[in-house]
Amino acid sequence: MLKKYFVIIILFGTCLLLVGCNPSKDEVVQNLMPEKELNYAYALQVFCYQVDVRKIGDELNRFQNSSPDLQKEFQVQLLAIDQEIIKKWAHALGIKKFPTYLILNKEDGIVLQTKDMEMAKKYLTEHSTNGER
Repeated sequence: MLKKYFVIIILFGTCLLLVGCNPSKDEVVQNLMPEKELNYAYALQVFCYQVDVRKIGDELNRFQNSSPDLQKEFQVQLLAIDQEIIKKWAHALGIKKFPTYLILNKEDGIVLQTKDMEMAKKYLTEHSTNGER
């Protein structure tokens, strides 16, 4: 009898995985956190359309390369919402307009969410090694 329930639970779990459950906000935040092994203080995650990836990426690359402190402080990831999983992540976070810039740290999770690239740059500059941390 116990074996029968175990099989039913396994089948139900498999069905949920195949159908593709929507992730929770906490699960998404965990996936977006700065990678521990890379030792960055922050992760800048940009939710945007695929057509904007290059333009935004070039601008953020110039910004990050403008200072050795900035190069050490944060990692950048561009997340194209044209991909289904990224669209689900945006939905879980309540993001409806793009591009949206998220800055996360290891202790607090999301510390800034904005649609303004300049505001994201300002936050990262102020919190860099030579800034006010």
